Amino acid sequence: MANNSGTDEEMNQSEEPRTPLKRPVLKNDTGFAIVWTPEEQATLDNALLKKLKDASKYSCVSRYARISLEFPNKTTKDIAMRCRWIKELGRVKAESSNSSPQDTVIDEVINQNGKLFYQIFDNLSYSSKLEENLTLFKKSRNNIMVLVNKLNENVPDQMKHMPPLPEKLNDDLFKFIGSKSNLP
Repeated sequence: MANNSGTDEEMNQSEEPRTPLKRPVLKNDTGFAIVWTPEEQATLDNALLKKLKDASKYSCVSRYARISLEFPNKTTKDIAMRCRWIKELGRVKAESSNSSPQDTVIDEVINQNGKLFYQIFDNLSYSSKLEENLTLFKKSRNNIMVLVNKLNENVPDQMKHMPPLPEKLNDDLFKFIGSKSNLP
């Protein structure tokens, strides 16, 4: 009797009724080795340097396969993914090192202001430290002014044509609050 079920299943050739044969299941395991010991990383770095000489002879896959022979617990895919990660990491570091020194100054000022605001927040729970907050507010205001001035120095030409922001820092109010003579 013919099998008209439309499936591609192979059938047993024995006298038993038709039962499908179990086929091996192929799994696409997308996981790769995430954990690399410092020794493995050093071995990989050395292998990459050695194989760099033969770079024109072999394709990337062949190089990764040859390198993977040095790692009994890693697959060729693990090696390829790690090399790709290293390459991307190098690209990110290169891009961040190209930032201007002004960007680092701005980052430092922003980080310092963050620390000041956390200190102000902590001081609010102690009534004896409330006056210290005025000093911290002055420092944070000075940092904000540094940021505003730095950002205004290097404004692109397109931004120069934009109207000014409607809000300004109220220096008079800050000076009034900050003056010690007005405190009780």
